[in-house]
This record gives sequence, structure tokens and C-alpha cells, in this order.
Amino acid sequence: MKKWIYVYVVIIFTVLGVGIYIHSDKVNPDQEVVVSGTVVDYEARQSRDSRGRTSTSYAEIISFELNGTTHRFTRGTSFGWKPKIGRVRKLVVDPARPHHARVQASSWLEKLVPSTLKQYPVIIMLWIMGSAFFAFGWFQVLYDYEFFRRAIRIPGKVTDYDTQVGSKGNVTYVEVVSYDFDGQTRTIKSDVGMPFKPKMGTMREVGVNPDDIQKARVNSGRWFGVIFALAGLLLWSLLLVADKFH
Repeated sequence: MKKWIYVYVVIIFTVLGVGIYIHSDKVNPDQEVVVSGTVVDYEARQSRDSRGRTSTSYAEIISFELNGTTHRFTRGTSFGWKPKIGRVRKLVVDPARPHHARVQASSWLEKLVPSTLKQYPVIIMLWIMGSAFFAFGWFQVLYDYEFFRRAIRIPGKVTDYDTQVGSKGNVTYVEVVSYDFDGQTRTIKSDVGMPFKPKMGTMREVGVNPDDIQKARVNSGRWFGVIFALAGLLLWSLLLVADKFH
């Protein structure tokens, strides 16, 4: 399983690299130039969340000179604090459209992390959740792979189910699978609960640990880890491109 840790690390750095690439400011020398601008004012913006609570964010108003003319533009990205007046910003400007200038990222962290991520704690929580989902799903997939790679595989059959009631009253059904091994008929519960009753007689593959035959698993829940890993990647991808559409 240790070799798969390296794959996990590669995926992490790949996601980070993609984030830096997405948020890097690629200047077209034929159309755009880099100039210095100064924060001269700010625009206050009101927003309301799903619970009706209002919050205020502040967008920088930046002044810069281009070809002897002074221009001002307001950043599309806003922050939860008032910007510092007089702060100097590097800007990427298309001389044909000076009012569509953009602030050039000054560090790899700014390139990687969307401005929206730095503004709102809820989005930071989504970032953490994405990492947690991916980590849990990835290691679940690896654990299943390693277990069934070494396991003795035996055909089993769904003969019963166990009903579980959640804290909110939701009901899930866990398959009980019977299989014959070492001259005995044994039963084992699936690791994954379903929102519907399982069909009796459904064939399932059971894996038995050759080093400890008391440890067995139903080979029916590999998709569970995959779903968690994909959900984590989806959250990451949404956050990495968030302020491209802000």
C-alpha cells in the first residue's frame, strides 16, 4: 500500500499545479502591458446569504496611467475588509480596453488560492471538506484494493438484511451475505448501507483474509470510496476556478 501513497502525493501536487496554472496571469505581449496602479478608493458591496444575513465586502478602485491618460477601474473581486488606500498594484492592461484591467497575482499563493477563498470562511470550509472527502475516498479505495488483492475470493449470497435507523429517522438497509468457507456456512454484513431493501438471493463476492479467516468483507462497496474521492476533486475544481467567474 505504501507505493500508493506516492500516487496520492502526485495527485495532490497535480491539483496544486493546476491551480497555479489556472490563476497565473498570462500576458499576451501583442495586446497587453503591465503597468503600476494605485488604490485610490473602494466600493462597498452588500450581499445576503441563504439565512437572510447581510454582509459587506469592499472592492478596490485603482487608478493608473496609460499613454498619458489616467484611468480608473473597480476590481471584480471584493474582500471582507477595507483596502489600504495608496497601495500599489501591478496591473495587466489591454490598451484597447483599459477599463478591463486586472490585478496581476504577485505570489504563487495568490495564484493558487482564489480571492473568494480568502474572503469567506464558508468557502475555506468547503476547501477543507474537499480535502477530507478526497483523502477519505482515496484511502478507502486503496484499502479495498489491497484487501481484495490478497484475499481468498468466495461466492456468497444475500440471505438477510439489517435495518439501521439514523439520528434523523432515516432508514438504511445493510446486506447480510452467507458464504461457505472451511467447511462452514458463515455470514457477514456489508460495509455499506442502502436506502432500499436488498433483493434476497443476489450473488455477492466475499473476500477472506488468508492470514485471519475471521476477517472477511463483501466486495460491494468499492464505489463508495470512489464517490467520496470524486466529490473531493469536484469541490477542489470549483474552488480553484471560483474567482475566474467572480
